[in-house]
Amino acid sequence: MKQDESWYAHVGELKAYVEENGKYPPSNSLLGYWVSHQRYAYHHGILLEERAAYLEANGFRWTVDEETRKQSLREAEKKYYTRTWYKHLNELKEYLKEHGCFPTTGKTGCWLYQQRHKWKQGKLPEAYRLELEKIGVKFWGGGNVDGQEIRNKRLAYCMTQEQLACLLGMTGMNVSKMERMDVPEERVRVIFQKMEEGQKILQQNQSEEKWQKAMSEFCAYLKKHNGTYPPEGTKLAKWVLEQRFLKSCKRLNQNQIRQLNALDFNWNPEVKKETTRPRNPKDAWNTSYMEAKDFSEENGRLPTSKDGRIGIWVYQQKYRYLHGRLPEDRKKKLEEIGVVFEPEDK
Repeated sequence: MKQDESWYAHVGELKAYVEENGKYPPSNSLLGYWVSHQRYAYHHGILLEERAAYLEANGFRWTVDEETRKQSLREAEKKYYTRTWYKHLNELKEYLKEHGCFPTTGKTGCWLYQQRHKWKQGKLPEAYRLELEKIGVKFWGGGNVDGQEIRNKRLAYCMTQEQLACLLGMTGMNVSKMERMDVPEERVRVIFQKMEEGQKILQQNQSEEKWQKAMSEFCAYLKKHNGTYPPEGTKLAKWVLEQRFLKSCKRLNQNQIRQLNALDFNWNPEVKKETTRPRNPKDAWNTSYMEAKDFSEENGRLPTSKDGRIGIWVYQQKYRYLHGRLPEDRKKKLEEIGVVFEPEDK
């Protein structure tokens, strides 16, 4: 198929899609990507006049209707919120099943605190409250405490926000936010208790011999459980928390830090490690190629736009080939994993 024929075929596909669905295709689909490209080319003055006229004759919209866009965003946000909420609920159920109690710290503990806080503000949907009560969650009664009291208590203990965050399994930013709002009394009691535990950790005079013994037990546990950390409430889990806190207080020596780093010790479990893609274009292309190849071998087919970023990447390679911008060596590599290109113009 020639380039012009391919372009007019896309117009036909778009027209059929709009007639069937009453809306334009999503931007993460192949057809949606093509629509975005036409709008980009038109607004930058690089779309051929005859093509622009043909699109207009077929009712093409050059701009996205603002109300439609806002409605799509609202629907996407609602769908995302519902999906992630039930994901957190399942994590809470797993924690309850494993430990027999509700968490007060960590990611899941913070999420449970947020649900109770939203209930106090009247912002928690009734359906969500009923779901939580089914598994035994009790919503806070009584009054709230000004977060300034938490700050004053923290300063009295000579703790930084990061050190308190380490004890609570949070981030320093969350502690800062907590100190600027009203906090339920039940939650405040837990926070004050954690501060006292932190002071006891600092007052301990742990010998090097005792530290090395605990380190050996920790290494043996990781080896036995395939790198999984000990569950909360156990002696080893308490030791792990102590090491994080002592490092934040600069009370671990360099030899101890080196030994823990050799195990790839997770110093801050609440901060997700970002996966960085290669900055070099050649490396980035090879990385995407290997992802497409792995996908093809695993699923027995090439990825499509429904499979996310890697499917759109494959489409982009075909698009670049049609416009003479795909090097021959890359074309051959793509053909090896089953990518079919349009025949060259005669």
